[in-house]
Amino acid sequence: MIKDLLERIIHAKYSVHFSGSAENDILQTNKFLSGQGFAEIPEDYRKFLLQTNGIIFNGTELMGAAPQQRVEKQYIFPDLIQINKLYAKYDYFRGKLIIGRLPESLLIYDNQNRIFAILDRINLRSRLEVPSFQDLLSCLIKISLK
Repeated sequence: MIKDLLERIIHAKYSVHFSGSAENDILQTNKFLSGQGFAEIPEDYRKFLLQTNGIIFNGTELMGAAPQQRVEKQYIFPDLIQINKLYAKYDYFRGKLIIGRLPESLLIYDNQNRIFAILDRINLRSRLEVPSFQDLLSCLIKISLK
């Protein structure tokens, strides 16, 4: 099902996606992040990473296991390590994993509660909580690809 949702995003106007992550990159990223106190990459997000090493669509960014050079835009699209390092000093993010962002929100996996959530960047209040990455991806498509 994630593959079908991903196909909808890839075919949307102005979406940017990258080729799938290597299994070793995912393992190394996971090892580093869990060693820093973040949640391990959940299995359904791993499946997503095997299909794409990050994706951007209509203001939504989902990070991959390695940064992506966007030469034509003179921009490096950050990876899971880079985005999570920004929040490493905040206790709130212990046991969580930032997987992406929206213009005003963060997309996270909360290992303690076993949920994916959209958090307001300012007050960290949850705007949406769902039990799987597939559910989160479905919601992001509804929000971003109207």
